[in-house]
Amino acid sequence: MCCLSEGRQSHRRVENNLEMFSERDRIAIHLGVISQPNTLGRSSRKPLSVVLDRGTVFAAPSRGSSGFTLVELLVVVAILAVVGGLAMSDLSQMMGRYRMNAAARDFQKQVELSRVRAISENQEYAITLVTADPNPLDGEDRLHWGRYEVKVGDGNRGSSNWVTASDGVFDLRHGPGDHRGVSIEPWQPLSGPQAYNLPDSIVFSPRGYIINDPSDFQDGVIRVVFRNKQASYPEGRVVRVDMGGGALIAGVE
Repeated sequence: MCCLSEGRQSHRRVENNLEMFSERDRIAIHLGVISQPNTLGRSSRKPLSVVLDRGTVFAAPSRGSSGFTLVELLVVVAILAVVGGLAMSDLSQMMGRYRMNAAARDFQKQVELSRVRAISENQEYAITLVTADPNPLDGEDRLHWGRYEVKVGDGNRGSSNWVTASDGVFDLRHGPGDHRGVSIEPWQPLSGPQAYNLPDSIVFSPRGYIINDPSDFQDGVIRVVFRNKQASYPEGRVVRVDMGGGALIAGVE
C-alpha cells in the first residue's frame, strides 16, 4: 500500500510538472519566443528564451545584423551622384524655360501697353530693339544678351524727337527686367516708318496701328525671338506683332 501511495504521489508530481511546463510553453508561445509545441507537449525546436518562473520570460541575445560593405556604399554613392546630376540638369532647364517665357510675356505686355498709351495719350510710341545675342544657341547661359526700350515721340505724327520712357528700359542681362540665361535672337533689320530715322523700332500711331514700312513685316508680322540658353536643345519663344498692334507668343525651335 505504501509503495502504491508513493507511486500515486510521484505520478501526481509528474502530471503537475507537465501541466506547469505546458503552461510555461504556452506563455512563451504567446510572446513569440518559441515555436508551437508538437503533440508531445514539447517544442519542435530549441527555444530562443529561458522560462525561469511562471509568467517570466527572458529572451536570449540575438545575433547583430550585418552592416554594408565598402563596395555597396560606393555603388550607392555613385547612383545618388548620377541621379542628382540628372535632377540638377532638369531643374536648370526648367528654370531657364520659366525665365524665357517670362521674358517673352514681358515683351508682349510692353507691345500691348505701348499701343494703349499711344491711343490714350494721342502720341506716337515706339519699341526700339537695342541689343541682340550674336550667339543665341551656343549654350553659354552666362553670356546672354538682349535689350529693348520703350520710347515716346514728341507729337501725334512725324515725331522727330524720341525720349525713352522712365520705366521703358528692359535689359535681360543687367536689369531692370533681367532674365538669367535668356537672350534675344538677332532680328531682321527694321527700317521703321519712312522718313522717321528710327531703325529697329516698332512704331505705334495714336490710332493704335503700327506704321512701319511694309517691308518690315514677314508674312504679316514682325518676329522677335527669345532663347533659353540653359536648355540642352534649341528652345525659344517668338512674339509675333501684327500690323494692328496685336502680339501673340508661339514656340519656335
